Amino acid sequence: MEYPLTEELKADLENRIKALNRPMQPHPTGEKARTRPLSGIRLVLFDIYGTLLTAGRGELGVREAAAERTPASESLVAAGFTCTGDACGFHAVERLQSEILADHAKSKRDGVDYPEVDIRDIWQRALDALIRDGHVRGLVTPEAVQRLAIEYECRVNPAWPMPGLRETLAALRERGIRLGIVSNAQFYTPLIMESFPETGWAAGWFDRELCAWSYELRVAKPSLRLVEHVLTLAGNRFGMAPDAVLCVGNDLANDIMPAARLGCRTALFAGDAKSLRLRADDTLVEGIRPDTVITELKQLEKILLPAQA
Repeated sequence: MEYPLTEELKADLENRIKALNRPMQPHPTGEKARTRPLSGIRLVLFDIYGTLLTAGRGELGVREAAAERTPASESLVAAGFTCTGDACGFHAVERLQSEILADHAKSKRDGVDYPEVDIRDIWQRALDALIRDGHVRGLVTPEAVQRLAIEYECRVNPAWPMPGLRETLAALRERGIRLGIVSNAQFYTPLIMESFPETGWAAGWFDRELCAWSYELRVAKPSLRLVEHVLTLAGNRFGMAPDAVLCVGNDLANDIMPAARLGCRTALFAGDAKSLRLRADDTLVEGIRPDTVITELKQLEKILLPAQA
């Protein structure tokens, strides 16, 4: 199934995102900042969930989110479907989990190290099964699938801009530093970014070509492929070497390890207890130390020196 996103539908979905999300603050971590000046940085690649945006449940993956039953039934109704019984939400998340696991298994058989799904395909298959089994009534259309995915995501994992986000991004741009994204994300992630003016997404602050979305590449962090994708583009377009790129994220395995192994500079964002992942017992991060640790985004303004032409 194709999923066209008309301007009318896009505006409607963004309105739903704004309606379903509420202001929230990050939770203190108790970590101390460890900063030092970094010179020669021409591009900063940000993680989104837990770094640019604080999330209600931290950095929630699609599998974890699929365990939410009550929001599932509410989301189905909001997207125009009818639940035929009290167990509708249970059956919905059970089928959602099953489809995600099956998709991951197929990708692993095809040689993908860290598979990612396109949640629209997952919901489409889940809806077909729920309707076939009599748990849900309704018409499965591309628009309905996209509406359902957003209704559910914003209920199980609402998001809000981190403090100081707009000011930090504006300061980096004023210094001639380009901005990009490396994110475990879905089709709705850019819509969520655009819904918050603090991100500068709608204003074009981020270079869209220097953004890697896991759902498009069908591979997720901690695979190196997402950072590699952007590094290749940055090298070809701007002649940037990896050490001119700073990767900022809240997860030592997902964000810091891939970037460090590929020669980038790294900044661990330790500003939100809901999403900070130090992975102390994870062999993936053995020997990995970030170049700097920040507890507030605005600390980037102090450590990043103006980019050289």
